[in-house]
Amino acid sequence: MINSIEPAIDPNNRIDFLIDWELTLKCNLDCSYCPDSPEMGGGHWTLANHPDKQECINTINFLYDYTDLYMQTKQRFSRRAVLNVYGGESLLHPDIVEILHATREKHSGYDWPLTISTTTNAIIGVKRMKEIIPYIDEFTVSYHTDSLPKQREIFRKNVLEIKNSNKRIKVVMLMTNDYSKWDDLLEMIEWCKRNNVRWVPRQLDNADPAKVYNLQQLAWFAEQYDQPLESFEAGEGLTDKGRPCCGGRGMCTNGDLKTKQTFIPQTNFKDWYCSVNHFFVFVKQNDGRIFSNKDCRMNFNGKVEPIGNLNNVETLLAETRDRLSGSEIPLMKCAKTRCVCGICAPKAMALDTAKQIMKKHTVNTLW
Repeated sequence: MINSIEPAIDPNNRIDFLIDWELTLKCNLDCSYCPDSPEMGGGHWTLANHPDKQECINTINFLYDYTDLYMQTKQRFSRRAVLNVYGGESLLHPDIVEILHATREKHSGYDWPLTISTTTNAIIGVKRMKEIIPYIDEFTVSYHTDSLPKQREIFRKNVLEIKNSNKRIKVVMLMTNDYSKWDDLLEMIEWCKRNNVRWVPRQLDNADPAKVYNLQQLAWFAEQYDQPLESFEAGEGLTDKGRPCCGGRGMCTNGDLKTKQTFIPQTNFKDWYCSVNHFFVFVKQNDGRIFSNKDCRMNFNGKVEPIGNLNNVETLLAETRDRLSGSEIPLMKCAKTRCVCGICAPKAMALDTAKQIMKKHTVNTLW
């Protein structure tokens, strides 16, 4: 029985503070597994306008001020942040170069290291990609089988352009449940191997029972995750059985720091105490909503709701400052039955256990 989860000790894959910034909802793909509607939980919306450049630049100020409050509570090894600029397809924003320049410029006054990252499908002109590369430290490039042959050609050219620019890059394979497209996925995995490009599989966290993986696909996942096939029953959603960290980070359970796990065979942590707010923030530029995390979206009232809005950031900053200087380091109590992004955030069934884990990550006189 699992009663606690925390990241494994790995200097090459630390659990930094992740600032997820959904810069735009516009996208140049229309993948079958991604609904074209924010109300349906989709990651793109083709009818949306690109957010105003100045409003985006103003958001950068908030992102850094909010992150800085949490940085003041962290141990030195945890005082690092990653700004992930994505969409939709963030690199389609007409002012993306100026916005990325501002992310660098505005960070100059803070004393914690920042990595500028982007999650992109890399389907933009190679010339445009060359303009963008200098502003990005690491690229997470998602491969989609729903793309067209010409788009796949552009994808490969841009992946090699990024790699040859000595930028960190990993390709995330969106492992569609459509088995007719798996040969394409497996061929792309082999292409990455031949070109020494890091890749990770990404199972689709889809609750629709009509879109589960078949037995052959589950056998492939079982091999990747070093799990017995018997634990992945056909006809049930894989995410209900368990999942890895989105970024491939190793994790430990029940305080066993000597045993590193890439797959946690559980995703229901309802009523557990979670530190997701200490490691994530998610901002939707399109409508201004601010969440603790892009998938769990828990708030401090035990509800799946925003923690604030870009129209009133001073209130959220003041509330966060008060929480972090109160009588207890704030943790969230999960009200959901499925954990997706955020599974790597330290969490425990018992409050005292969660506090003990967080002592490793925070410096606070209360501890």
